[in-house]
Amino acid sequence: MDKVVIIDDEIKVLNAVKRLLRKLPYDFEFYSEPEIALEKIISAGTDVVVVDYRMPGMDGLEFLKKLSEAKVDCIKIVMSGEADIRIVAKAINESGIYKFINKPWDPKELINAINESVDQNHRNIVEKHLTEIGKNEVLGEGSSAHKWLSDKE
Repeated sequence: MDKVVIIDDEIKVLNAVKRLLRKLPYDFEFYSEPEIALEKIISAGTDVVVVDYRMPGMDGLEFLKKLSEAKVDCIKIVMSGEADIRIVAKAINESGIYKFINKPWDPKELINAINESVDQNHRNIVEKHLTEIGKNEVLGEGSSAHKWLSDKE
């Protein structure tokens, strides 16, 4: 089952998101402390992460940067009540986010963003798999390139 982690320091927001998403067919985890969420994700992984931009201690972009440094491969969504274009640009450029959602969020927009993110994650997995297959076909033992190189030796 696809795993989606939601991080927001506001318990009321987390509870509202839980109610909204409870019928979606994903394995959800909710955290109000980014440090704990980071540890869990690094150890167990996730498919999608939805993180609030402004949180005490560690903001959402710092959180995503730490995920990237730990080589966690997932789809990233940032939520923020600050629609400052500089924040959006920084999130995209530095953290490779897939979506940016304004707070207060529209329920349909949040649901669609999560569904689209899960779909994108599936596409990424298939693409990586096909890339590996292609490398093996082109360069692996028994490939034309491998035979050609062997004949040259």
